[in-house]
Amino acid sequence: MNWQERLDILRWRSLEEADAAAEFLSVDKRREATARTRGDLPGSAVQVMPARGVDAFLLRRCGWLEKETTIEKTRGAFTSMTVPSARWWWALAGWSAAFAAGFGLTGIGTQREINLLALPLVGLLLWNAVVMLGSVVFELMPGKGRDEHAGWLAAVTMRFATRTGDERGAHNVAFDRLAWPMAVERMKSRSRAWLHVAAALLALGSSVGMYAKGWSHEYAAVWESTLLKPNQAERFFSTLFWPASKTLDIEVPRQDVAAMQRKGGLVERAADALPWIHLYAATLLLLVVAPRLLLALWTRGRGAGRVEMMWSAVGWEPYARRLLRSIEGGEEVVQVLLYDVAGGDAALERWTRVLRDTMGGMSNLEFLPIPPGEEDEFAAEWVPQTHRVILFFQLATTPEEEVHAKLAGDLRATLQAKFADGRLVCVIDVAGVTVRWTAKHIESRRALWTQMLAGRADDIEFIGEEVGGNHLRVAVSKTR
Repeated sequence: MNWQERLDILRWRSLEEADAAAEFLSVDKRREATARTRGDLPGSAVQVMPARGVDAFLLRRCGWLEKETTIEKTRGAFTSMTVPSARWWWALAGWSAAFAAGFGLTGIGTQREINLLALPLVGLLLWNAVVMLGSVVFELMPGKGRDEHAGWLAAVTMRFATRTGDERGAHNVAFDRLAWPMAVERMKSRSRAWLHVAAALLALGSSVGMYAKGWSHEYAAVWESTLLKPNQAERFFSTLFWPASKTLDIEVPRQDVAAMQRKGGLVERAADALPWIHLYAATLLLLVVAPRLLLALWTRGRGAGRVEMMWSAVGWEPYARRLLRSIEGGEEVVQVLLYDVAGGDAALERWTRVLRDTMGGMSNLEFLPIPPGEEDEFAAEWVPQTHRVILFFQLATTPEEEVHAKLAGDLRATLQAKFADGRLVCVIDVAGVTVRWTAKHIESRRALWTQMLAGRADDIEFIGEEVGGNHLRVAVSKTR
């Protein structure tokens, strides 16, 4: 799956999850898209499917929606969801400039002599050694430290997504939350890889420049220096060109070094420049061009791996299960028992949506209230109608052993006495306290509910509104 296909899947997911009122995409259209692209895939199988299988299903569904959706409002919302991207012509322009700069660095010019110490070889090697070492350290740095050092690009690109949800729409906000972190990471790693390629082309341009200028002019090789004596220059050139000499099987002309020195504007005997040009070019290819290209591939691969991890972390299996379950359930009826739960039509609609994510979108839900103070009477008279029953509680309520735990235990015993495969699912609604309570307080109350209901319910689930999404589950813990 390529990047554009992933962006399209993210766009449809953001549009659907943020469009609770189905203004852009009707519920029937969503279900039809799932039904026509699921094949023989049941919702219960998604949790054991490989990631590629989930991706294939989502890609088929995305393609169907793309083809079958012609409503202008929906198309406009879809195309409004964008991410930052680097253009290939930017890279080509930069690479061309780098090659031209490298070509110009070999300014061997008017006197038909190449001053070996005036060539930018040593500077290029030192600069590249420092940058390549820094790049390796940067890539191996833990994610937090790497992001802090590379935050400038994220800061610049995120400036384009600072408009508020009121100005843009909930689907744009949802898309930014899902797609922008991946897009910025992808852009950063690609930019670093492109810079490695640019450095390789600069060195390559310098090598090509030497041969191009030597094609039409005959150059002689000399050197001059205030700091180096002939024996020191001989050791310097032997060490500098040793890798290239061994690779090309060309001896460094050490015997010519002393005579090549220019003193007082005079040279005892200038040397043939071609062996030195070969050594110069091979050194750049071995110590700059090849390592830089390998670093570019490595950087690109590690960046792609980080994007892949971010993609997986979005939660595609639960999303695929919700899609598949939206068309499952058929004529199944599920009893939902509401204990001391106040709420009008809006609350019932919200609970219906999240329960159908679990039970199947076509399931028929039968809500039945349990009045506080009448727990024992209700449990004694209750006759279960289905093998799966939901018992609803509020997280804000403090669970009590003699009330809530006893009620759940009695109901489960009655249910399993009638249905051998009966399952009681206790659902605790977090909505209503997420704004008023701290995360620590919520977690403490969740732990208390889990402890209280352990052994009295087959499953325990906590649901609550998730920002930017239409699905309501925030955490799940299961007990037997």
